[in-house]
Amino acid sequence: ADSPTRTRRLPGALPSEERDSLLNGIAARLNRRQADRLWHLYGGGATVIESLIGQNQQLATEICPHSGAMVAELIHALEAEHAVTLIDILQRRCMAGLSRDFGLQAAQNATDWLTRLTIWDAARAEQELADYRNYSARFRVRVTTDEKAYGGSDAR
Repeated sequence: ADSPTRTRRLPGALPSEERDSLLNGIAARLNRRQADRLWHLYGGGATVIESLIGQNQQLATEICPHSGAMVAELIHALEAEHAVTLIDILQRRCMAGLSRDFGLQAAQNATDWLTRLTIWDAARAEQELADYRNYSARFRVRVTTDEKAYGGSDAR
């Protein structure tokens, strides 16, 4: 007997016409780069992130110059994907931690935003950022001066 998963679409997969319509719709409301990013990470679930941005346009702000990860993705990771730590958010959910600086700029910007949105208090944000920097140190990540300038990060 054939396996039913042999022909079943992966979660978030869409037929090409629906995908193109989704991408064009998101690109019209955000931009093509953001639409492509959301599609490649979330597939058809990109509409959930776009919906968050529709409620608050500031959530389209990018937290990482390398990956293009947006503030809305942080909220989605916490609320829908049950992420708990900054490491989990950046390394396993929105994937900003896979950028060339290991997400150190994104980490600073993410904690700033999560504090600004009152999702985390200052103490929690500080601890999460320290934990993230300690985690990144295990991989001997170095940040250049021009990378520090983005978002005012003082990451090491």
